[in-house]
Amino acid sequence: MAAAVYVYKQMEITEPFSKKWYKYLVILGFALGVTVSTKWIGLATIAWVTLVSA
Repeated sequence: MAAAVYVYKQMEITEPFSKKWYKYLVILGFALGVTVSTKWIGLATIAWVTLVSA
């Protein structure tokens, strides 16, 4: 969960649609997938990322 939050924040301050931004996007997807597969709090993490990025 901490990795997902960290990567989201890094993605937020990176220039949109740059190579680094896409790298963070892929890592964020992986981190969210791992979070959901290990604990139910992962669903809340996905909801949080969805709400703050909308």
